[in-house]
Amino acid sequence: MNLGFIHVSRPCRGQGIGKLLFERVCQAVIERSAKKLYIEANPAVDTYHFYKAMGCILAEEMVPEVYEAEPLDLHLNMSYRILRPHRNDVVFFMHKNAQLQAFPPVKN
Repeated sequence: MNLGFIHVSRPCRGQGIGKLLFERVCQAVIERSAKKLYIEANPAVDTYHFYKAMGCILAEEMVPEVYEAEPLDLHLNMSYRILRPHRNDVVFFMHKNAQLQAFPPVKN
């Protein structure tokens, strides 16, 4: 699944498009039995408010490789009450310039 970023053009905002896209990402994460969703995003105010409205919280635990590459970006987690935690330790994260990735990497 390739997800470089979620972006809705300004004239199209406020119609629920971003929410639908984010809900689909969350569903994909749940289908992969992830424990949580880690998000690295542009630190714009609009971006923060979007993810906060989606139930995301500031990350308490950082993915070191992601944080070291972009320490000034937003680092968020999806709220456990929304994502529903699972038993394994796989964490999926959205990186603004990459794919939806598992951390640690899942072996095939």
